[in-house]
Amino acid sequence: MSFLPPATTIRRYQRNVLSTTSAEIGAIYCAIVSFAHAPNEGDVEEINKSLSAIRSKLIRTKALRANAVYEHLESAWARALLRRTRFNDTDFQGDVLSVMTMISSALRSGSALPQISPCPLLDRFMSKYHGLEVIHKESEEDYGLPRTLTLQTLQNEQYMFFCVGVSTAYGLITRLDRLMVAAKEIVGEQYHIHGIGSGLILSSKVAEFGAGSGTTTGVHFRPPQDV
Repeated sequence: MSFLPPATTIRRYQRNVLSTTSAEIGAIYCAIVSFAHAPNEGDVEEINKSLSAIRSKLIRTKALRANAVYEHLESAWARALLRRTRFNDTDFQGDVLSVMTMISSALRSGSALPQISPCPLLDRFMSKYHGLEVIHKESEEDYGLPRTLTLQTLQNEQYMFFCVGVSTAYGLITRLDRLMVAAKEIVGEQYHIHGIGSGLILSSKVAEFGAGSGTTTGVHFRPPQDV
């Protein structure tokens, strides 16, 4: 006799935890981007508490760093960061929030995700090449900052914070792309369009309907298991 819940129940519980966490991350993401646009010191503590709660849930520990120190960008550098990371671009933000919603909803319901989605977000995130430019050459506004990298800029503490912000944004976007792949591994894919993109599992066996024909390599959908 087993005292463990059925495997189906465990899988459903895991999906619910992941779904809730994804939704909470989406809310925190919006709060942070909103703070960058319109700083309000009263929001800092709430954001930090939410981040700590998420971190605690993910690593299963209560050892939180309540006294962590956070540096703040000056207004001009903050606006430059929002522009560089496309966090002030409504089209890009729509894609990011759509991905978060799709992942959360699919994990909650167990429904397969569509093959084609806004991912990879990284392609849109890096749509413009900057090179040694702090402000892109096509940008009309420079916010009073140097457009190109100089020795003086490298020594500027605000530029260092700016670089950390860009790197953090890059890490966030790549993790969202990876999270989409992981979610598809759990719930599977649907609405495949032959010849566009790629599915989860490539096989040389006889393809299923809509995934190729004969012995040609095609996309095989792996349906969710006992969801």
